[in-house]
Amino acid sequence: MKINSARTVNEMISAISLAMDIENERKLYHGWRVAVLAVGINDALGDEGSNKLFYAGLLHDVGGVGLPHHLIHYLTKKRPGLSPDPLVIAHPLLSAEIISAMPGLDSTARPVLDHHENWDGHGFPRALGAGEIANDAQVLKAADTVDLLLRAEPPPDIDTVVAGIRNLANTQISPSVADCTAETTRILFPDVMEDEAIEWTFGATRARIGTVPVPRGVDAIGLTLEVLSRVVDNKHPYTIGHSRRVARYSLLIGIAMGMTHDEVTLLRWASLIHDVGKLSIPAKMLNKASALTPSEYSTLQRHAAYTFDIVNMITDLRPVAAVASGHHERFDGTGYPNGLAGNEIPIGARIIAVADAFDAMTSQRPYRAVNDMDVACAELEDNAGKQFDPAVVDIAVPVLRNLGMVIATST
Repeated sequence: MKINSARTVNEMISAISLAMDIENERKLYHGWRVAVLAVGINDALGDEGSNKLFYAGLLHDVGGVGLPHHLIHYLTKKRPGLSPDPLVIAHPLLSAEIISAMPGLDSTARPVLDHHENWDGHGFPRALGAGEIANDAQVLKAADTVDLLLRAEPPPDIDTVVAGIRNLANTQISPSVADCTAETTRILFPDVMEDEAIEWTFGATRARIGTVPVPRGVDAIGLTLEVLSRVVDNKHPYTIGHSRRVARYSLLIGIAMGMTHDEVTLLRWASLIHDVGKLSIPAKMLNKASALTPSEYSTLQRHAAYTFDIVNMITDLRPVAAVASGHHERFDGTGYPNGLAGNEIPIGARIIAVADAFDAMTSQRPYRAVNDMDVACAELEDNAGKQFDPAVVDIAVPVLRNLGMVIATST
C-alpha cells in the first residue's frame, strides 16, 4: 500500500478546515481565507514561517467546533441576541492543544494560542500586550480580522476594508503589521472575495507553500486521524471517544474476519473519520435531547454524504470514502445516503455499521438509557439481515460481548 503521508496529512487538514466552515449547506471558507491572507501578509513582511502560518490559518478555530453556531457569528456579532459562551474565550487554548498533538505541527500551536491577543493588552485568553505578542500571532490575528471585515453586509469595497485594517493599528496589532496587512489585502482582495476565486487561490497557495513537515518514522496519517476524530467527537459532548471506540471495534472485527494488514489499516482509518460529516451539521441539532423533526432528521442524514465529500478530497483516502460514509446503509436496502443493499455496501462499511451501532447502544445518549453489552449484542442479532450483514454480526458479537466493557471503561 503506497501512500504519500505528507500529501495526505496536508489534504486532510485542508478538508477538515473546509468541513468546519460549512453552515446551512453553504461553504464559508473562513479557514481557507485566513490561511491565504496569513501567507500573503507574512511574505510581505519578509518573515520566515509562511508554511507554519498557512496551517495555523486552516486550524486556528478548531477548538471552537462545539459552539452552537459558527465562531464567526460570535466575533462579528452578526446574530443579534447571541448568548455569550465561555468556549469563545477558550477556543485559542483548545485549538493550540489540538494542533500540538498533530505530527509536524507543534510550532503552529503558539501563534494559534495568541491569535486573539491585542496590542493594547485587551485581548484573550492571556491578555498579552505590545512586545509580548510575536509577529506570527499578529499576522494570524490580522488575517483572521480581514476575513471578518470581508463579511460585512452589504459586501464592502476594498477602501472600506483597508480603512478598517488601519484602524487596528496600536489597538489590535502593531502599526507595521497593520500597514503591511492593508497593502497585502488591497493586492489579494479580488483573489479572496468571491468563493470561486478563493478556491483557486487556496489551491495555488497550498501548492506553493508545501506540505506539513512530517517527521520520519511516525505514523503521521494514523496520528492525525486520531486527533481529527477527537475534533469530530467534540462537536457533540455525548460522543466523546466514540470514533476511537468504533475504530477499535472495527479493527478487531476486521482481524477476526481475516482481513489483510492493509485492509485493516484502511478500515481503521475510515472508522476514525466515519462521522467527519457531522462537522457540517449544527451542534444544536446534534445535542437536541428531544426527538428531531422530519426536517431536522433529513438534515442530520446529510452528514453521511458530507463524509463522502470530505474524505474524497484526500487523494490517498478516496478508496475508503464509500466505506467511511456508508455506515448508515442497511443490509435490506432502506438506509442512506445511497440506499445500497447487501453486498452493494462495501464490506468495511458493513463492519463499521455494526461497530457504530454497538457503541451507540452502550454509550450515554441524550435520548435514551445506556444498554448493557448483552442487550446490545441481542439487538445486533435481532437486526441481522435487516440493518446488518448477518455474516458480520456472527463474527462481531463474540468480539464485542467480551471486549466492549473493557474498551468502554478505558476511554
